[in-house]
Amino acid sequence: MTITSPPEIIIENFSKKKRGRPLTFIGEFAKISKDIYSDVLRSHTYRTFENELYQHRAITAICDVHKGFEEYQKAAEPYGWLLGTGRGMKGAKKTILTELGRLHLITNNDEDLKNIAEELCKTKPRTQDIIPVIRAVRLNYEREKKKGGLK
Repeated sequence: MTITSPPEIIIENFSKKKRGRPLTFIGEFAKISKDIYSDVLRSHTYRTFENELYQHRAITAICDVHKGFEEYQKAAEPYGWLLGTGRGMKGAKKTILTELGRLHLITNNDEDLKNIAEELCKTKPRTQDIIPVIRAVRLNYEREKKKGGLK
């Protein structure tokens, strides 16, 4: 038995596509946002930071938080089930708020978001039941917007 040259190893050029979920808030905006909200948003990962930005967007749309704490408390009262009670969003439905923030990013309509939040507070659905519904609405809205059906 004779030994010939070692077998050739074929190395394919794999794509350099990055793994994982693509970043939504990219570059300078993410850095500025993290600097601005550093005292409010206590994030450990980019994903958590992103979710907190969406939650903040939803809360800002539902209750005008820029008028001061007392005004915010009055505006937030009807949405107690969704926003939670007390400081630090204790008892808030954070996953639902994140999805509402994602929806608001697409629609940019405060009144629609307030109506959705009111309905959620009345019906008090389980998070696992309502998240697929909100996502489906958002994805359908995105599809229609891309087709040119919505403005």
